[in-house]
Amino acid sequence: MTSQFADDDFSKPSFDDDRATGRSAGLPTVVKLLLLVVFVLFAARFLMPLMGVGFDSGGEMQEWVGKDAPELVVTTLDGKTIRLSEQRGKRVVVDFWATWCGPCVAEVPSFIRLVNEVPGDELLVVGVSSEDPATLKAFTAAQGMNYPVGNPGELAPPFSDVTAIPTTFFIDRNGKIQKVFVGLHEFDELKRNATAADL
Repeated sequence: MTSQFADDDFSKPSFDDDRATGRSAGLPTVVKLLLLVVFVLFAARFLMPLMGVGFDSGGEMQEWVGKDAPELVVTTLDGKTIRLSEQRGKRVVVDFWATWCGPCVAEVPSFIRLVNEVPGDELLVVGVSSEDPATLKAFTAAQGMNYPVGNPGELAPPFSDVTAIPTTFFIDRNGKIQKVFVGLHEFDELKRNATAADL
């Protein structure tokens, strides 16, 4: 006796049947291409920085290059207040990061080295994170971070437009945004932009 669940009891369409009738075996090619484009754009905007792929920021951030940086107020882990507007005459590197972000953590040694190699009266590196101070204190102590880290106050564009981390702003001695990096970058590239001539 043949089982009622035998394969022969089911009518299964074949690829040849679809080709013969002109039906598509899957999604239309146009839909597939659109999905591919969407994925590539998503990967470039969000996934690549998380995987440590660094690149110069474009789009909205790029429009800020050469313009005055807005005010940024950071309350550091020791309770001090850093105001970007008070740093004129000094180069500033503002790094938006988090302790849970792999590329951010991988970049920390480069910032530590940068602070060691460039005099403090010439360059300020500040790490900006929205994480709670207790988490940041434990992490910075374990990593031996030698530059101020803290929580930001109210953010204005372009700082409020940061959607991927790490995102690093290089600000010259006149308070102008020179460069914006998204993702992990090597020490030499960070130092070259941190010490570049003013715009």
